[in-house]
Amino acid sequence: MPRDSIAVPRVRRAIAVCAALGAALVVGAPGTAHAGGPFAWAAAATVGKRLTVCANDLDLRSSRGGAPFAHLHKGDQFKVGAVDHPYLSEWVHGFAYGKVNKNAYVQNGWFCST
Repeated sequence: MPRDSIAVPRVRRAIAVCAALGAALVVGAPGTAHAGGPFAWAAAATVGKRLTVCANDLDLRSSRGGAPFAHLHKGDQFKVGAVDHPYLSEWVHGFAYGKVNKNAYVQNGWFCST
């Protein structure tokens, strides 16, 4: 069997595997949502601490995943009241300082440091 005829099925198989992996990364596991940010994540140890926002804009919501009612901006402060463990800590509840001055939920992973 010529060498080229062996390489073609391997290339097709590699392309199929890459396509399947790419689809799995885009779709994600059923029932999970991991949309947190790339910066520091608030953990249970940060409850009661005032954290600085690193995102350009961070939506404030009255419920997890609800419609935004205001925004914090880079450099604004957020005091962590609770980290939402049942939802893989994606949502953090606390007090938004600055122009807002209200309790709200924010998406986790958008803080400069914890």
